Amino acid sequence: MCIVYAIDSDWGWYYFGCSTCNKKVFKVGTNVRTLNGQEITSHIWWCEVCKENVSFVSPRFKLHLVVKDDTGEARLMLLDMVASGLISESATELLNGSFDELEDPDELPEAITQIFGKTFTF
Repeated sequence: MCIVYAIDSDWGWYYFGCSTCNKKVFKVGTNVRTLNGQEITSHIWWCEVCKENVSFVSPRFKLHLVVKDDTGEARLMLLDMVASGLISESATELLNGSFDELEDPDELPEAITQIFGKTFTF
């Protein structure tokens, strides 16, 4: 059992994962096309596992927690499946559909900061 007392935001709190294999993807481009007079933007991502460009991705948690107990402190990295059990909202909800990088990675959503001071068993 340990208490979460900080989140290392140097690494960011989310990543985009391939909807097919769930592994991290990298943004390689953006397509803008006009359909019925409206511009539609789609993003192109590269998946190293699938070895192809993909367009169906979703944000997933990647939290770097700093925790402590009676014996000391440790840093834990929680990926989406585990982090989803601790955070009240999904990464998709917190990003509100945005595929842009956050301007200030130190600014964490309230749903994430709510775990500060709480005790968990890992």
